Amino acid sequence: MSDLFACYNCKNQHEIGSLFCIKCNYIQPITRNDYFAVLDIKAEFWLDLEELEFNYLKLQQLVHPDKFVTKSKPEQILALKHSVLLNNAYETLKDNLSRSEYLLAQNKLFVNQGEGNNINPDLELLEEIMDFRTILADAEKLAEVKNLADLNNENKQDTIDKIKKYFTLKNYENAARETIKLRYLDKITLDIELKLTMLTL
Repeated sequence: MSDLFACYNCKNQHEIGSLFCIKCNYIQPITRNDYFAVLDIKAEFWLDLEELEFNYLKLQQLVHPDKFVTKSKPEQILALKHSVLLNNAYETLKDNLSRSEYLLAQNKLFVNQGEGNNINPDLELLEEIMDFRTILADAEKLAEVKNLADLNNENKQDTIDKIKKYFTLKNYENAARETIKLRYLDKITLDIELKLTMLTL
């Protein structure tokens, strides 16, 4: 398969992934949908988030729809499509949970989504989460909830470290199991934040 494709406007040949034609400067259709490729960053779980943000902002400045208000309708549509893709890519990759789920999906593993090669939470994890939620529900003092928040944050960091390790080892099934755990821990974080808000009203 060729790594070149024809410009949408002038038919000049240029590389896949180019945003603009080097000859006529016409914005090009999307030729890459992989979020890591779109944001020009290595496809790994552990990312340099500053580099990710820098690349996103740099690319978004080039294709932001506001820059195309005086251009033709096809150019405006293409700019909007690029901008939406960049937003989706950035929002997915900047978050540990969604980035892990995206990487797993690229390796044909899906976490509790009812699709092929589906990985579901094990009973031990579900019991652990249920016990923690019960303790949180019974907590009536601010200090108790703050201690639970600290414990949950430590658990999350440990889980993230394990996800990083398993992706490095290409052990995708264990990465998936830890990703499921991270999803539950993220939900607990929201429950804790709500509880803290209620106790400080």
